[in-house]
Amino acid sequence: MKIAEALGMKTLIVSPTTVILMQNAEETTEFTDSEVGKYYEGSKDLSKKITHITYHSLIRAVKGRIIKPEDIPVLILDEAHGSLGPERSRVVSKFKGLRLGFSATTEFSGDKTLTHLLKEEIFRMDVSEAIQEGLICQTQAIHAFTNVDMSSVQIAEGKYDQEQLEKVVNTQGRNLAAVELYEKKFSHLKAFINCAGVTHTREVAELFNKRGIPAACITEDTGEGERKHIRNQYKSGAIRILTNARVLREGFNEPTCSVTFNLHPTLSPVVAEQRVRSGRLDKDDPNKWNYVVDFIDQNAKRPQLLYSEVLGAAKLWDTSKPQPNTLQPTAAGQIREPRLPIEFNDLSLEGLRVVVNTQNVMEVTKRNLDEREKWTFDALQKEVRAERIQSAYEYESNAPSHKWPSRITLVTMPEFPKNPDSSNDWDTFLGREKKEKSDFVKIQAEVKAQHITSTIEYRRNRLKNKWPSDTVLAKMSEFPKNPDGSNDWDTFFGREKFNFVKLQAEARAKGIKTSADYARDYSANEWPDPNTLRRRPESPKNPDGSFDWDTFLGREKGRDKFDLAKLQAEVKAKGLMSSGEYNRIYVANEWPSIPTLISHPKFPKKSDGSNDWAEFFGTKKK
Repeated sequence: MKIAEALGMKTLIVSPTTVILMQNAEETTEFTDSEVGKYYEGSKDLSKKITHITYHSLIRAVKGRIIKPEDIPVLILDEAHGSLGPERSRVVSKFKGLRLGFSATTEFSGDKTLTHLLKEEIFRMDVSEAIQEGLICQTQAIHAFTNVDMSSVQIAEGKYDQEQLEKVVNTQGRNLAAVELYEKKFSHLKAFINCAGVTHTREVAELFNKRGIPAACITEDTGEGERKHIRNQYKSGAIRILTNARVLREGFNEPTCSVTFNLHPTLSPVVAEQRVRSGRLDKDDPNKWNYVVDFIDQNAKRPQLLYSEVLGAAKLWDTSKPQPNTLQPTAAGQIREPRLPIEFNDLSLEGLRVVVNTQNVMEVTKRNLDEREKWTFDALQKEVRAERIQSAYEYESNAPSHKWPSRITLVTMPEFPKNPDSSNDWDTFLGREKKEKSDFVKIQAEVKAQHITSTIEYRRNRLKNKWPSDTVLAKMSEFPKNPDGSNDWDTFFGREKFNFVKLQAEARAKGIKTSADYARDYSANEWPDPNTLRRRPESPKNPDGSFDWDTFLGREKGRDKFDLAKLQAEVKAKGLMSSGEYNRIYVANEWPSIPTLISHPKFPKKSDGSNDWAEFFGTKKK
């Protein structure tokens, strides 16, 4: 925030969620003298020198030219790893001024990091260094071993199957053990609990409440007003336990929280690091300790990521401060560890074995690391070849039973060999004879012999036929092209060329009268989907660039000219409360699209010129 003020230039500060945007805006107001604007669903103020905006709003505003990247000299990205998705990174790349990113993790996926978007790394500090420098509070990693069997939970694309995971870990016994551990050791502290799903989140909170420990849960369905009320209660101490399911991993910071329970196993190093919300320094408790408890289940197909792995230690503390109360070393040369404020030795509860001892914690950590390193690329390649796997399809079929990484995870490993055209070189990986790269004619003949007539069918059948992906196929020099340079799939499949006039005649003959009719029937008639239809160069367009359904369907012109008052009455009668709800059902109700609606000269506007949806829906408070 101080950076934005010091630069003195027009600055956008981008946050991943509205919750984090509000927190950052409050901190900017608190720590600087700058006027602050907010641009998101509930506010459209771009008039200030510093404006806070969400990634979602940034994308929409740039696409609509409401925000012009060339007019913004400074762009600051909070939780910057979240900007690495395809659409977000494209939008961020349009800003050519100063771009700064802040993140607790530089990774987005196995093959994409912040250096792909922000080329120069200015400063790096990992969690363990931050603790030892006194920037994050002192931390103890704790392992809690359950008797829950994880063997039935499958792994896909490097992640536990979430639906299977929640069913397995959301048990009365496991949840109750967590409550009893809190009661026994942490009852005087606030705790933040990561759960495996919405149902799990609610049931854990309910269990705490039944034991007389005030708890609340936040899920993706929790409204902004209720979230704020819960956070205020948590801050005041009226609530001691806050449960959530993957919605508060970023940006939620409450200094008085001292305990994190990870009831949700994860294989993601990003999640393992980001979800710990109890490590923030508390100015009212300079000796605060952060306790992170990983609940470890049995027989998982791959061992979960533990916070002790993130730390590289079981216990870390501020090395710049004297530690008057230390434990006696148990071996020569051992560092004197600070004593925890809580008297805590390894203990057993019903269905739970809790390990705090540094040596025991690190033994488990090393065992996890060794198990994970079993699948280094070279070791994996040797095992795959030993099993005589001969294709990507065979690999994908056998990966679960051998506990190999998914095909997608494998090909994103930096060691995976590539062909000159950057496609994946399965020949080299599997040690099989190199195929001739000019086998386009053979592939085309096989495709036609199987009567495959669409890219969807091609994708569905390619692995078992050992064909390349459609992207790689289309890059082959022999692949036919249309006059405009696009891929000519009609010629490749040997199907009749797309004929817009014929399609239009068929749609009219079938009695299609609305876009909703078309969306309902296009698949059964083997017509292009509505989005593909709109993109065709022959498609008729309205003056505002939208698709002209009147002309296409041969219906009376001017159906898009609507009576705003009548439409507003229909909308209110359905009880709609947001533009998102309107967008979901406007086609079925034959209402105008949002761009057409808001372009109506009488559509209500706020004083700053933004659209007044509350006035339109009749929800504005008097």
